[in-house]
Amino acid sequence: MEIGCGTGLLSLLLLDELAYVVGQDVSEGMVKVFANKISQHPRKDDMLALHLDLAQVDALKGADTQAQAKTQLPLGSFDLIFSQFVLHHVANVEEVISAFSHYLRPGGRVILIDFERTENAERFHPLGFQVGKELERHGLTEEEITTWVTNTGRFEQIQLQKTKFMKNVGDGHLPKQEEEFSLLFLTAQNYILWLPFRV
Repeated sequence: MEIGCGTGLLSLLLLDELAYVVGQDVSEGMVKVFANKISQHPRKDDMLALHLDLAQVDALKGADTQAQAKTQLPLGSFDLIFSQFVLHHVANVEEVISAFSHYLRPGGRVILIDFERTENAERFHPLGFQVGKELERHGLTEEEITTWVTNTGRFEQIQLQKTKFMKNVGDGHLPKQEEEFSLLFLTAQNYILWLPFRV
């Protein structure tokens, strides 16, 4: 399952390696584009485009059975949950990670990728993007992403790596130039035997 699939570019690539892929996004327009791509794909029965508001985490936790039924997804059925450049747009990150973890099978993995909050992080997005409007934070810190995953109480073998990457940036008036940013890459495994309290 991909959290924040957009128009499905990465979800379609993941399908080359996986038996079934679900792409979820808060943008109804993007989900419609992805659904159209699915309808024309040879493996259309192996994909699902899902419009779901991340603020409505009860639908994911199963606390609201009617809302959970809307997702059409069985709990504990996914080997992998993947998210790239999405969490800095999400206000309630820890709740969202915890909610999506209910869809992982025991031993399933989560992969979370986002850019680090460095001195130049505000230039990652186009000029004018504001915290509280287009995004919730200018990147993440190592401590934030690790704490969010740890606090769910549902993961072990949490590993965090950093790497540098180049991205074209510009303000719309000047030619775009490549600038170096820092990428956070977190992987974790869902507890094989999950208990409310770990001893």
